[in-house]
Amino acid sequence: MIKKQDSIAVANFIIERALDRKKTVTKLQLQKIMFLLQGYWLEKTGQELFCETIKHGRLQPLILSVEKEFDYWASAPIENKAAYFSCNENRIKEATIDQKLAKKLRKITNEMLDYNRRNMINLFFENNKSKQPMIINNVQTQQIWTYFMEYQPNEIIQKYHEVTKTLQNNRFSTEKD
Repeated sequence: MIKKQDSIAVANFIIERALDRKKTVTKLQLQKIMFLLQGYWLEKTGQELFCETIKHGRLQPLILSVEKEFDYWASAPIENKAAYFSCNENRIKEATIDQKLAKKLRKITNEMLDYNRRNMINLFFENNKSKQPMIINNVQTQQIWTYFMEYQPNEIIQKYHEVTKTLQNNRFSTEKD
């Protein structure tokens, strides 16, 4: 059994695959691919791939640490992986995933990177109003924050099937034309 990975390490893995294959990956696309990998892994093993919860965003699934870490890139293609300073080793280190896991995820990640970004855009749009982020304004404390509903594992698997089936159908119909 492979233990849960850090979400930034999974993001770095996807970025590395994209850079190796000379593909572009944006922050928005990264979130969607991570969501699909979580669904793939949940279905295959019954375990979560990474430990962070996925929230219902309006236009995308939302993994908050990934959103924050790669915010600098906005909508531009991400050109570098995330790194952190290791106090124990007194140097900057990359967050990486287990090598056995990387081998297992390589093919599915490559397929997801091959999906047309435009085909992916509307597939994640949250049209269930009860799941959309809610803006909460607390008049007493003068604070405004956003409340995000969390995806449940069965929702992730279901959405994974919906999205990959639609993307496969789009790819097949495009190849036929």
